[in-house]
Amino acid sequence: MRILGPLFLLIALAGCTTQTQEPDTNAATGVVTFEFKTGDETEVVNVEGIADGETVESVMRKIDEVEVSISGSGTTAFVNKIGEKATANGEGWTYTIDGQRAERGIGATPLSPPATVTWEYGEF
Repeated sequence: MRILGPLFLLIALAGCTTQTQEPDTNAATGVVTFEFKTGDETEVVNVEGIADGETVESVMRKIDEVEVSISGSGTTAFVNKIGEKATANGEGWTYTIDGQRAERGIGATPLSPPATVTWEYGEF
């Protein structure tokens, strides 16, 4: 019985060690396509090298081809303006991912490339 006490202590201490996990340098990346629709016009931007799990917000912040204004970050991130169209008076931007209406905000919505994010400007 006396040997069990130190043995349990050794097992407990072994379970408490911290292991750091190296990033997976072989993780697959892909393309996320953004479609920005205003009326009859659609602008398309492809963003390459996107890892599975990156959020809509983080990928949108990488876009240089179209002006994107985002306030806040993470769960409070909100798209104020895309191109020349800003949110105002009950109109603004809503989005779908691969044709499915988003259920969460852009900072809490992960992507799995390849994916298409379609933004449409209109009434809320």
